[in-house]
Amino acid sequence: MWELKSMSFWRAVFAEFLATMLLVFFGLGFTMKWAPGPVNVLLVSLGFGFVLAVLVQAVGHVSGAHLNPAVTFAYLLGAQLSVFRALMYIAAQLLGGVAGAAVLYGVTPTSVRGNLGLNKVMGGWGAPTGGWGILPTEIVHVEKVSHWEGNPKGMYSVGIYPKENVT
Repeated sequence: MWELKSMSFWRAVFAEFLATMLLVFFGLGFTMKWAPGPVNVLLVSLGFGFVLAVLVQAVGHVSGAHLNPAVTFAYLLGAQLSVFRALMYIAAQLLGGVAGAAVLYGVTPTSVRGNLGLNKVMGGWGAPTGGWGILPTEIVHVEKVSHWEGNPKGMYSVGIYPKENVT
């Protein structure tokens, strides 16, 4: 609990909040229909990838740039974080995600808002298919980041990997 008195701890928690908020804001913003016709999947995937790459570079040195409770939980299971720090990161990420969606909801015209970028599994495939698509992504993400600790050049690839999964 000594972390409560550490300014770097609170800076890291705020970094997780802010980065997750920005990821959700821009990520969901890319998924919305701003122009007539179908959503451009390439734009969505590149947008997510580049936003993630920028955020990892911006806050990676402060908090590790987990930006996702699943990643934080994996670090906790790997004994890379204290339980208290993991809980604070997860709380900050959840609040950041809600804040990002709320800001996007507030600034988006009703005609564009739609379902606010809600992901849907194609009919006939079912929810388990969507879950099995997410799990390997998180495993590979944690594996890649764990190899790059101390090597900031490797972080650029973190933003490139998610775009491969969207397309």
